[in-house]
Amino acid sequence: MLTTIDNPYNPYKDYKLWWDWDRRHLYNTAEYLAFVDGYAEGIQTTDVEAEDSIDSSIDWILANDDLHIYARISPTDHTPLSQEAFEAEMKRFESA
Repeated sequence: MLTTIDNPYNPYKDYKLWWDWDRRHLYNTAEYLAFVDGYAEGIQTTDVEAEDSIDSSIDWILANDDLHIYARISPTDHTPLSQEAFEAEMKRFESA
């Protein structure tokens, strides 16, 4: 899942609070991800293909994040994510 490094909520644990905070700060992360992933709409035929498409869209967003505000988040991550967590995510992405 995609989040911003400053959002104090983990979307896996409390999606409504995460979403409300994200919208109040005008990030609209879920909508941005849906927009980027929309270019692949209709191509996926299985749940696995759809999940792969979302992962690819997250990778694209992270690779093109000039403001360094986005990061991938897992259910066990503590929030808000730090700049160090973001940099580690970018290194992981770059080495893939």
